[in-house]
Amino acid sequence: MSLTLMLGVSISTAAGADGDPPKSPFAGKIIFFGSVLNDDLGSGLIQAMSPDGADLKTILKFQQPIQTGRVSPDGRRLAFSAASKEGGIWILEGDGHSWKLAEQGHVRCWSPDGKQVACLLLKAKDRAWESVVIEVETKQARSLPIPETDAIEDWSPDGRFMSVMDGNPSGRFEHPTKGLYPLRRIYLMNQDGSERKPLTDEPTFDGIWSRFSPDGRWVAHYRRRYRGEQPPAEISVVRRRDGSDASENIDFGELDNPPPFVRPTGAPCWSPDGKTLVWRCDRDDKDKPGFPPFELIFLSMNDGAIRRLKLSRDEIRFWGRIDWR
Repeated sequence: MSLTLMLGVSISTAAGADGDPPKSPFAGKIIFFGSVLNDDLGSGLIQAMSPDGADLKTILKFQQPIQTGRVSPDGRRLAFSAASKEGGIWILEGDGHSWKLAEQGHVRCWSPDGKQVACLLLKAKDRAWESVVIEVETKQARSLPIPETDAIEDWSPDGRFMSVMDGNPSGRFEHPTKGLYPLRRIYLMNQDGSERKPLTDEPTFDGIWSRFSPDGRWVAHYRRRYRGEQPPAEISVVRRRDGSDASENIDFGELDNPPPFVRPTGAPCWSPDGKTLVWRCDRDDKDKPGFPPFELIFLSMNDGAIRRLKLSRDEIRFWGRIDWR
């Protein structure tokens, strides 16, 4: 497998003043996992960008599409997975060194101490998953006690809880004109499966893509809310870790009128200080062929203000999933 560290990107490992630990090369940056160039659709990029949209740099070019990735809690490593079965899971160190962690899997999250990566393994039968945790130093994997219809999503900063998407295969909402929609849920549990607690105890909504805030007190997630014959509403929700005080803070379908409508594509990210939430979104523009236009939508947790950042570069056809540390 060929991995290319892009020239011109500064990844410094020099110690700071007075012997302080080296500065993280990824800290404070929004990282895109799996961007695609117009002239090279078979490769995947990992890119870094300042939250204001400036200083976009390509960190790594991988000779297969990249599907998922996360930044380690200390911001010094990246874990990412290729889209093909042969690609596996890789670790990119801050000094540019990369190595293979596992032969297969989809990266979901890091443990708070940065020593483990939680992943999903797709089983042979449809819609069946195995959630595993891999030790970064030894590459040893262990299964989590999660049903094959469910999927690990995130790990609380204090290490106590994991958030899990409950596939709820028997739950479906039948829209009068648009067919069947899932009714997934989110729950929290300990690593051994104990203390399972519902986070989204809302049987008529669809809930996925949970992310803990940096202080672990809040969880952001996606909600699909059904409303009669109208198209389902796509909503950003923030709530306390115990599930209380749920607040719908962005209705993506109401951002633009008339359509095309904006919709989230993947889990949100919190800013390192926990004051901002960002979603990667696309616009459902059926009149334009090819990949849809992408943007980042930032939400201030202080006053609810929304900032929109259009992702537009002539050379980039597709923008990857995001993380922010």
